[in-house]
Amino acid sequence: MNQSNLLTVRVAGVMNRQAVVLHAGRTLPCLLSGRLLRQKDSLAVGDRAEAEVLGGGQYRLTRILPRTSALRRPSRRGSGDALLAANADFVLAVCAAPSLLRAFALPEWALEAARAAGLPAGLFVSHWDRLAPEEGDALARRLEPLRAELDSLAWGSALEPPAGLLPALRGKSVAVLGGPGCGKTALIQRLAGVQAPLRPTTAVSLSQGPDGTLWLDTPGFRGASPAAKPAPDYRRQPCGESFSCKACGALVTPEGAASRHRNHCPHCLSSLHVDEEPGDRACTCRGIMEPVGVWVRKGGEWALIHRCRACGALRSNRIAADDNPALLLSIALRPLAQPPFPLSSLSGVDLSREMRHNEGNDRQEADA
Repeated sequence: MNQSNLLTVRVAGVMNRQAVVLHAGRTLPCLLSGRLLRQKDSLAVGDRAEAEVLGGGQYRLTRILPRTSALRRPSRRGSGDALLAANADFVLAVCAAPSLLRAFALPEWALEAARAAGLPAGLFVSHWDRLAPEEGDALARRLEPLRAELDSLAWGSALEPPAGLLPALRGKSVAVLGGPGCGKTALIQRLAGVQAPLRPTTAVSLSQGPDGTLWLDTPGFRGASPAAKPAPDYRRQPCGESFSCKACGALVTPEGAASRHRNHCPHCLSSLHVDEEPGDRACTCRGIMEPVGVWVRKGGEWALIHRCRACGALRSNRIAADDNPALLLSIALRPLAQPPFPLSSLSGVDLSREMRHNEGNDRQEADA
């Protein structure tokens, strides 16, 4: 074969019996040989290859050059890892801030894929502009410890990414991975200086960016989206969710509760009617559970009585270490502040005797 008829190209997309390749800043259609089509993992987006010039604007891939890396992800059908892209230099995982706020679950599959391929990895948290200021501050504090584990960490809007993100990626082939709707394509277009209609990404594609940067865009992998995972069973596992209180609007995080399960807002002590049994998340009522009383459990631990504003259901929940102490006391003292009888009627009653009598009854019940 005449070497002058061969071009060194980069595979930018694969469809049916044809591929699209990049060469000297242009995209060229290339025919594929039967061998490349038949052999599993013989061709991937990002591959460096040789293409034969057939004439008349026709090209054909003849040989795939050795890969420097192969990026894989779990197969959606559970039949082993699937080849995602070749010759990436960096993996950028993208996760939407509102999803992280609901459940702090990073796209671990993307970071594991990077480690398996021996590639550096970074995380970009998108849709930051959709958070309230106090939500953004709390999420930033939770993300900060990840800097020591990642090669890059940034957050912001996919339409206005931070200025420091591009210099760390310039000149590299960057594979961008994440869940559906996380803003991968919008981020790539903005960093590449491209303006085009945004459409869902259905196949891996390679595009040219500024200063030699190549962008590998990938379909949204549903395993990366916390919302797509099976609902957790908090009856058997800790609950580490953050949430905005539906009653007072405060951001509530797991830290400070001194418990594996955060049940209610520590500021206003309100909760949400989401459980039939503690932790099952099976209730569809979703009414606000307001604190109406306090009682003392065996051993002296306090617990709140919540009543649902929507359906009237009553639930008992342990107090947390960071609950508002003044509000707890005000609820506990409410019966004394609004007694059902005149306090003057207590004259002549031996309260100490009555208390000793009640304590004796309690011990009898415990022994029984």
